[in-house]
Amino acid sequence: MLTAKQNFLETIKPDGKPDRLLKQYEGTAFFPPNPASAYIRGNRHRGMEP
Repeated sequence: MLTAKQNFLETIKPDGKPDRLLKQYEGTAFFPPNPASAYIRGNRHRGMEP
């Protein structure tokens, strides 16, 4: 059985063979970035030089 991502990729391939065709939506959670940390850290992210 394919994962949801693998099944989707098989579905959009021209000659793909998905395990199943889904008629439902698998939502993903979107968490916007924290504006306070963006203000404090500036335009830097973890792993960048200070």
